[in-house]
Amino acid sequence: MKPPFHAEHIGSFVRPPRLIEAARAHKAGKLDDAGFRGVQDD
Repeated sequence: MKPPFHAEHIGSFVRPPRLIEAARAHKAGKLDDAGFRGVQDD
């Protein structure tokens, strides 16, 4: 049975602290692209 309405998530999901720290390190040049992608993929 389908609900009588359509729903979608709009907006951003809360990012885990590890991802926020990796993004800051990448922006500061302390983490290379491959390392940042690895954290994102995890």
